[in-house]
Amino acid sequence: MTNNNNNSERQFETLHEEGDVSFLGYVYPSPNEILGNASRTELYRCRTCLSLTRFPRYNKALWVTTNRRGRCGEYSMLLYRMLRALGYEKVRWVVDWADHVWAEVWLGEELVVNGNGYDSGRGRGSRGGRWVHLDPCEAAVDNPLLYESWGKNQTYIIAFYVPSCLGDKAGRSGPSPKTNSIPKNWKAAERLVHESLGVAPQTRHQATSTMVEEDSVNNDSFPPIEDVTHRYTSDGIDVIEERRGIPGHRVEQAVHEVSNLLVGSLRNVIDM
Repeated sequence: MTNNNNNSERQFETLHEEGDVSFLGYVYPSPNEILGNASRTELYRCRTCLSLTRFPRYNKALWVTTNRRGRCGEYSMLLYRMLRALGYEKVRWVVDWADHVWAEVWLGEELVVNGNGYDSGRGRGSRGGRWVHLDPCEAAVDNPLLYESWGKNQTYIIAFYVPSCLGDKAGRSGPSPKTNSIPKNWKAAERLVHESLGVAPQTRHQATSTMVEEDSVNNDSFPPIEDVTHRYTSDGIDVIEERRGIPGHRVEQAVHEVSNLLVGSLRNVIDM
């Protein structure tokens, strides 16, 4: 599980410590919980009767809806699946490394890729379409500065998108049962992005070349992974870089490298 989910869980556990339930820790999912792609299971104890309650973190939509329990991870995954089921093919999952996750849906005409790479505006494409922020936990629609209003200093916000050419293989109506393990690949990609920040920097020319080459591979107008931090804050790029303490080109290089790995991983899932 990502660091941002760990932070969110610690806040959730603190609230429970102040109530009638104590958080005991994490345990390995049971065989039945693994069927719902549970990443791990949280264990709680009632302070009154001392009974134990398991809270498996499911990654399958049907299991989440059946158990009717979750936090931002489950809610955002459900929203993603619902949008795909409704025919919205251009949907992506957005991770705030600090403490939250949500979704975005592309509305309007498709983005055009030019010699400078993908659009880097605040969600707007060169033909008027744009990514729209959707947060099911906060019932928020198209309010990207919501988190800044909470006093948050945005540092790393990364969007993950399944290229449509891979989605075509799984069926135009939405992900097939074979794609149920895609969230696992997202988690692996998140970890790789973080680890890749320590590698030697790549020149901007090399990074752009990788980006264009990747576009020819996935035949889509959107990158599989994109740093969208600037879209969720009024701070400038220089302020974001200073907050990170890492040059922008190193983050850019890490994102491009992991994008290639993610596309390969997703293809392996589709071809299973």
